[in-house]
Amino acid sequence: MRSTLVGELLEAARTYRNEDSLGRLPELLNELVEFYPRHIMKEDRGFFRPVMDYFSDDELRSMLAEMRDFDARMIHEHYERLVTDYEAE
Repeated sequence: MRSTLVGELLEAARTYRNEDSLGRLPELLNELVEFYPRHIMKEDRGFFRPVMDYFSDDELRSMLAEMRDFDARMIHEHYERLVTDYEAE
């Protein structure tokens, strides 16, 4: 992946909002769609799974518990923000 793709996507989104023109958004999004499945597979198989062998069972359980707590807070905060925004309208 080009290291600038995400930055280019952000800039294209800003341009789209300001100029009401799609510009490079479709091209960049297609590039991202092509990139992500391979990237995630490489990350999962080549990094995430092998790294798990370095942790003890207790460490893995602790990390999973922290991830569950984080996800629960994140989802709660997301919907709280949605309701607050909706009520403000």
